[in-house]
Amino acid sequence: MIKNLLLVGMGGAIGFILRFACSILFNTRLFPWSTLFINITGCFFIDLIFAFGIRDIHFSNNWKLFIATGILHDRNV
Repeated sequence: MIKNLLLVGMGGAIGFILRFACSILFNTRLFPWSTLFINITGCFFIDLIFAFGIRDIHFSNNWKLFIATGILHDRNV
C-alpha cells in the first residue's frame, strides 16, 4: 500500500512539472492550447499503456500506477 502511494506521488510530481512546463510553452490567452495538448497526449499514452498491459507485454502494475495514474493523469494547471 505504501509503495503504491509513493509510486503515484512521485509520478504525480513529475507529471505536474511536465504540465506546468507545457502551460508555459503554450502560453496563450485566447484558447487553452496547453490543456488540449495535455489531454490528447495523456489519453493516447494511457490507452497505449493499458493496451500493452492487456496483451501481457511485461508491464507490471507498478509501472501502470507510476506512469498512467501518476504522470499522465490529468490535473489542469
